Amino acid sequence: MENKYDKISLNLSFSDKENYDPKAASKGNAFLNFLKLYFRGFLMKIGIHKKLVYSNLSLRWFYSFRDYWAEQLQGRPIFPHDFYFLLCHFRTKYQDLEIGNEKDPDDFLKAWCDDRNVYSLFSYVFKTALQPLTIYKFRKYIKKNAIVCEYGCGIAPISQGLVKYFSHKHLKIHCADIPNVLLHYADWKLKNCDFVKTTKINPSDCSPLQDNYDIIFLLAVLEHLPSPLAVVQHLYQRLKLNGVLIFNYLKSEGTGLDTKAGVEQRSAVLKWIKEHFRVLEGDFDSDGETMVVRKSI
Repeated sequence: MENKYDKISLNLSFSDKENYDPKAASKGNAFLNFLKLYFRGFLMKIGIHKKLVYSNLSLRWFYSFRDYWAEQLQGRPIFPHDFYFLLCHFRTKYQDLEIGNEKDPDDFLKAWCDDRNVYSLFSYVFKTALQPLTIYKFRKYIKKNAIVCEYGCGIAPISQGLVKYFSHKHLKIHCADIPNVLLHYADWKLKNCDFVKTTKINPSDCSPLQDNYDIIFLLAVLEHLPSPLAVVQHLYQRLKLNGVLIFNYLKSEGTGLDTKAGVEQRSAVLKWIKEHFRVLEGDFDSDGETMVVRKSI
């Protein structure tokens, strides 16, 4: 990566993590995980957590990103004030980013791999720092020995949460996304977890998964896909009987990195899910609400 702070050229090299260690499953101490989870939850509930992040008194999230930026991407060392400056700077470039021909896999991938999309990396890293417990509200669905897929994972906030707070559940975790800087960061963050594997999805492949899963997370993904209905039908096939799909489908105008197909197929996708799953949480008439549905037929 050529890095002059505000001018970058990404050259990403992914590690080979497309398989689990055959004997691997997450391992951790349930009591310690419980303490970490509920202590963090307590800080968030009383409003202290965000204050610590905003005031730079809690910077573990930044140190991790700094190491990735400097060591993995070989960029110049940065400090917190550099991070905030670059977050705003890259935002101004990102707003002009558009997918050319979304039906052309090369154009689709080119847009998502555009250097301007590095804003998404900064944005999601900071958002996850502020809201580290995305996984908390879904905790009752995380059963022991579950195989979990985070599809369209981005920087994999769900998988990171599972590794940090639910390692005692003996999980296997699969992160899947197109090969861009977001997946590259997730791949780096989870590189030492032999119970996690990553899959680089070709945008033209609507059926890239081979495993069967107990839970699939599909969050902030459907509005970005060139073939959302085909992807949902594929994920249905990859869920075990009584498996759980946790998804949302944000309403969009089909601009930027959202697709026209994401707009046009939204009603058909929601109708198909309604016909093939049983609702556990959420409302199909909501505007992008996160829903939990179970495969029962």
